[in-house]
Amino acid sequence: MDQLDEVQELSWERPPACEFLCGVAGSGKTTLIRERVTADPTYGIIGSTTGISAVNIGAVTLNSLLRFFDTKSLRDSFLQGHLTRTLHTLAKKHRRLIVEEVSMMDGVQLDILYRALCEANRYKETEPMGLMLVGDFAQLPPVNASWAFEAACWPGFAAHVERLDYIWRQDDAMFILALNHARAGRGVAAVGILDALGVTWHSQRDLDFDGTTIVPKNDMVSRHNSMILDRMPGNRH
Repeated sequence: MDQLDEVQELSWERPPACEFLCGVAGSGKTTLIRERVTADPTYGIIGSTTGISAVNIGAVTLNSLLRFFDTKSLRDSFLQGHLTRTLHTLAKKHRRLIVEEVSMMDGVQLDILYRALCEANRYKETEPMGLMLVGDFAQLPPVNASWAFEAACWPGFAAHVERLDYIWRQDDAMFILALNHARAGRGVAAVGILDALGVTWHSQRDLDFDGTTIVPKNDMVSRHNSMILDRMPGNRH
């Protein structure tokens, strides 16, 4: 039996309000959240699943915010009451916890976080704290873990979805169409559009090219980065 199943049944009188903000890459999810929090700091506090997105949105990682390392340490923090107390403290100043880049969040972690919020919301001197997830499941996946949408609490988020459709990052309608085909797995359709736009395809990497190089697999990325790094002057640190 999972350790969480051995925990005394929680009171569900004040469960967290669940929200899911989604949209394709470039649709402005991060910008929208940043604007809402800047305009009203009580709107929510942001914790991102990755360091890069935390920097981009001007926040901290979820691990740093809630003081855990991995799923096991988060479970231990919950069972020992630390997680609930941390969330209660945050609830005194913020109406919701916002998880950025939720596609990389372990579904087990989401369930633990949801249960901890249920406990934290028992405190009557604070308003119930909500839980808002932000991200795009067609982008970065979780590492050796279940998807967030596989969590037991996911139906609450699926019932309250805000979807952004307009892409701000590009203004070429045909290029956007090609990107949408590619992200949906329709590679042949994407290639047909890119061909019509005059894209040049290469079967080999050009190590003399200084721009961004896109390759399909992680091991190819590592090899390419290593070769480019070897060409850089100075000592490696």
